[in-house]
Amino acid sequence: NGVLALLKSAFRKLGHKGNVVVNPFDGIPTKEMATVHRKPFSEAELKAILDAARKDDFMRPIFVTGICTAMRRGDCCTLRWTDVDLKTNFVRVKTSKTGETVEIPMFPLLREELHRHLGNGSEFAFPEQAAMYQEHDDGITYRVRRVFEAAGFYDEEGKDGEGAARAADTRVTLPAAELLGRGLQAL
Repeated sequence: NGVLALLKSAFRKLGHKGNVVVNPFDGIPTKEMATVHRKPFSEAELKAILDAARKDDFMRPIFVTGICTAMRRGDCCTLRWTDVDLKTNFVRVKTSKTGETVEIPMFPLLREELHRHLGNGSEFAFPEQAAMYQEHDDGITYRVRRVFEAAGFYDEEGKDGEGAARAADTRVTLPAAELLGRGLQAL
């Protein structure tokens, strides 16, 4: 829609200079934009997620980074030491989605997690997670889902017998799309 609006406007302003009588972009309808409303995790839900992530040494740093920075899954997995300033307690990273450089204050929880990984000999703060993300990002998605399940969030679609039995307790059951959306948004 943005590109279409730009082209319409450009031809409206400049078309007469190029002897363009009819704007070729007039009459092209814009796409209807679906607004997605995401409900943030509550404090209790975040605690449950962090508790579940603490039991998974591989995923814990990714969840801690995501919760503390609001960065996306891939940006968390591929966080470089050059983006981390432990002296000023800031993470400065060029985001993969927008390409913008953002400066994020470092929460003590993230600082503690990063200290666990100091001196790992890699350009990445979490080299194993970076390798998995770069080679097979679905592996990270699978592991994210496992942590969410351990925290009490279930995927209604595709439950096996065991998942259905576990979901019968007092925990929250969410549709797959909402579960993934909330999880990736949290990361």
